[in-house]
Amino acid sequence: MLTTLVICFLLLLIGSIFLRMVLDCTQDSREPPAVDLSIPFISPFFRMCWTGFDYYRKNRRFPIYTIRLPGLRLYVVNSTSLISAVQHHPRTLSFSPILARVAGTLIGATKPGCKVLGDDDENGFIRRFHDFNQSALSAGPGLEAIRTRFWELVTLSQSRQYTDSPGYPGMYEWISHEVMMATSEAMYGVQNPFRDPGNRAAWQQYQIGTTRLTIGWLPSIIANQPLRAREALVQSFEQYYSKRGFEADQASSYMKDQYLVFSRSGLSDSDIARTQAAFSIAILGNTIPAAFWLLYHIYSNEIILQDCRKELYAALQKRSQENDDHRPMLDLSSLEQSCPILASTFKETLRTHSMGTSVTQVVQDQVINNQYLLKKGSMVMIPAIIQHSDPSVWGDDVNEFNYRRFVRQNTNDRKRSHNPVGFRVFGGGWTLCPGRHVAASVILGFAACTILNFDMKPRSGEWVMPTVEKSHLGAAIAPPDEDIDIELRCRRNDGRTAV
Repeated sequence: MLTTLVICFLLLLIGSIFLRMVLDCTQDSREPPAVDLSIPFISPFFRMCWTGFDYYRKNRRFPIYTIRLPGLRLYVVNSTSLISAVQHHPRTLSFSPILARVAGTLIGATKPGCKVLGDDDENGFIRRFHDFNQSALSAGPGLEAIRTRFWELVTLSQSRQYTDSPGYPGMYEWISHEVMMATSEAMYGVQNPFRDPGNRAAWQQYQIGTTRLTIGWLPSIIANQPLRAREALVQSFEQYYSKRGFEADQASSYMKDQYLVFSRSGLSDSDIARTQAAFSIAILGNTIPAAFWLLYHIYSNEIILQDCRKELYAALQKRSQENDDHRPMLDLSSLEQSCPILASTFKETLRTHSMGTSVTQVVQDQVINNQYLLKKGSMVMIPAIIQHSDPSVWGDDVNEFNYRRFVRQNTNDRKRSHNPVGFRVFGGGWTLCPGRHVAASVILGFAACTILNFDMKPRSGEWVMPTVEKSHLGAAIAPPDEDIDIELRCRRNDGRTAV
């Protein structure tokens, strides 16, 4: 027995020495320093799997560092100055190769479809779709139509709920259903696939399994349920496109124009349906948990609730005085300006709960900041969780939920300013999320309507923040591990309603 242990120890020692020699021979002195070298290549893999985002926190002292995994280099960027340097090289540090891989694994596109989706030429699909989204989802009539329809649907839904007696739903379940239905209805119109409860359930399974599907290792074994859910969702979108649902009543102009971009790029209707199934995760996947956490922080703190409600009532009163019929009406298009405390609470919620990581691939050797060599084929990662918990960016109260953090007392107030590079909720640079305006409108609009229309309290009598330990790594904003049973009471007896 002792001999066996000695042999195992010696083999482990020899293996570690050999792996260290391999690392030393392949690690350029100009690269960012490599970390976690107890057993090169092996220990980083298991520690990342075991500790998740804590792995990044433990290495936050480095401005940039290298994680060597079997067959892969990861460069993790912590310094805000280096983040800016990375974003200055969108051609050599590109998201396009990753998108090309995702087309085959997460989306399940055909080979011709993968070729189209991965085309990064000057006039290729990636650039065309990027430019289309930047235009279609920025401030303008298209965005205004989507959010107006969303708010109409939310107002209509809430006006019919719990008018005679309180309701007792799960908080996350209720928010998830309300936001999903209003958002998808505003986007897809009367042939909205998410009207089918089966498709909503399939979407949940697909979303949870995005990381396992993206990896692409034996998906029929390690991601069987998400794979089947994806195919069910794809079928529903195939029907949507075969019936020209994007041209039907109340479908957004965005869906019509998006279909033209897809089809003119050479995608078949089947690949368009697959792309749309994945796109629905981008539309809904982070909006729902963000709305949950925003309302959790507001309703669990009476001071925040009253401050936000006071702002909303003031905005209602001002708007009603401007209307000829003096109807109580909230101008949700200017909510961030008229309700700075609510807007600040929203941003602080995103700062506190965002877990997203921007990822690009090095397509050719690149030196950044005249100091660090990034090698071709490697991945560059910028974890938001590090930027959002950096005292040098946010101050000594970085670990506290300060709902007024983003409020400025006047236009010349610099006291609360922060480095914008340190706010990574929607990514940055070329990977800056084009749907951020839609997401903000949806979340703030839903929160405003809920605050005005309902009182909410936990049935247990005490607000307890849920854990997020079960969240999948693909989540940019983690949903709660457990739902909160709540009591919802309608407040419309005072005659003031969000419209």
